[in-house]
Amino acid sequence: MEIRHKITLQFTIAIAFLLLAILVFNYYQASLFAQDSFFERLKERSVSVAGMHINQDNQQKIHFDEIDKLNKQSLPREAIYVFDKSGKERFSQGSALWRPSPKLIAEAMNQEADFRFVDDRFVLGTQYSADNERFIIMASAVDEVGQSKLRNLAETMLVSFLVFLIFVVMLGQFLSGKALEPIKSVILQVNQITASNLDKRVKHSNDKDEIAQLSNTFNSMLERLEESFKMQADFVRNASHELRNPLAAMIGQAEIALKKDRNPEYYHEVIQAVYTESLRLKHIVNSLMQLSQASSDVVGQPLMKIRLDELLLDVVENLSRTDKNRQIEIRLDSDQKSEPIVLGSSGLLEVALGNLLENACKYSGNAPVSCVLSTENGRSKLVITDKGIGMTEEEIKHISEPFYRSPNVRNKEGFGIGMAVSSKVFQVHGISMKVKSKPGEGTNITLVFPEGISPRLSETEG
Repeated sequence: MEIRHKITLQFTIAIAFLLLAILVFNYYQASLFAQDSFFERLKERSVSVAGMHINQDNQQKIHFDEIDKLNKQSLPREAIYVFDKSGKERFSQGSALWRPSPKLIAEAMNQEADFRFVDDRFVLGTQYSADNERFIIMASAVDEVGQSKLRNLAETMLVSFLVFLIFVVMLGQFLSGKALEPIKSVILQVNQITASNLDKRVKHSNDKDEIAQLSNTFNSMLERLEESFKMQADFVRNASHELRNPLAAMIGQAEIALKKDRNPEYYHEVIQAVYTESLRLKHIVNSLMQLSQASSDVVGQPLMKIRLDELLLDVVENLSRTDKNRQIEIRLDSDQKSEPIVLGSSGLLEVALGNLLENACKYSGNAPVSCVLSTENGRSKLVITDKGIGMTEEEIKHISEPFYRSPNVRNKEGFGIGMAVSSKVFQVHGISMKVKSKPGEGTNITLVFPEGISPRLSETEG
């Protein structure tokens, strides 16, 4: 069912229920008013008839009956009885139409106030005193006029209800259609956006309602998609470029060597060049695999409790083993109540931290690099500081992009993948990374580790 029809249906049901409740309440109040009015008429009539027959002589009674018939004061199918205090019948009129049961007479005699009862007839019992004697008047009649008016009222209400319901359905369709017109406009605009024109945005005239929020949500999603497509295109372009260079060098060396016979020394040089380019190609492929592994949100990676101090010592030892000129100073500053323990993938965290420390050493000319690991209130923090060439604010914004390299480090060996891998690993582990740097003064990187398990890691663990 379309939203427009759902809104119309819900609107109609709500209005119908409210209107029906009002009509039922009004009908109930009208019926109560009709009952009270008829009981008053029945009481006046019964007291008048009973009083005339109790207090007057026979000649006056006959005269009263004649006048009563001429004026047509009697109620429809009325019956009136007068009983003394012992329950003996003193007078009756219309006994062929109705006669009270002994139970009704007893209930009327035991009550101080008027006794009322409604079934198919209106029944009234009231007290009457004459000549210091107490009497009970029992009267009954049918409110034909009142019932007829109530039936007419009910029929009028029913017809009005149905007509109003049709009007409500038509109004609901119209209003829901007007309310959903902006959504149709949003749908039309979104359907016109494809991978080739992700720069287009959904426009909406009103910037305060829910449709505007939906449009803004679409626009935010389109911005993320556009950025993802751009990053993907840049990644493919840069990766192709980085892979093409060593392959071109290897193919060129092999072609030259195969054109004619060479001396053994030349072949040795060619093989050495091919070997060097192969190592470079292997390093690029391994970096791409690490980036792909980090981008998969560490699905399938074994999770374990990791002591950051031990992991950091292993990383520093591996870096020092591959290059003796690297100077990395470690300082542990933990409180007595907390241990530097996190839950995650040991292999990925080792790669991520290794990339940070390797870059710090590379871009500081192997000057001393400081690492301070501290714990406070169950959270671990690692601060890496170097005195290298530093970065500008604009360069800091791009350090997490694959293959991005600052203009001032183009003469340094590298491919621009390390920081992208590290950023992704930290992201999926719930580790926040803040970078502060100034050109010529060095760089400061602060890592804050979570207390518990990262939500994305906990999903993979399950």
